[in-house]
Amino acid sequence: MATKVCIERGTGKNGTVTFAGENNDYGNFIRIDHGNSKSSGYAHLDHFAPTVRVGVTVTAGDIIAYVGTSGVTAGPGLHFELYQNGVAAAP
Repeated sequence: MATKVCIERGTGKNGTVTFAGENNDYGNFIRIDHGNSKSSGYAHLDHFAPTVRVGVTVTAGDIIAYVGTSGVTAGPGLHFELYQNGVAAAP
């Protein structure tokens, strides 16, 4: 059984799924637009929650995916990124 990935309350905020699919070395990947040129990315996922697809609005606490080993990984884990204006930014 894979571990659930949720939108963190206060970290990843409500937003709209702009990408949910295979993304090269990141494997199964979800990108969420939070507005104000901010977005977040979740990589190396086993699979997506059934309700997650491009255009869906997600809110804090929603299960969006399950941790996995897709893409290039050394083992199960979640790769989380924050973006500002499309560029990875320090949280």
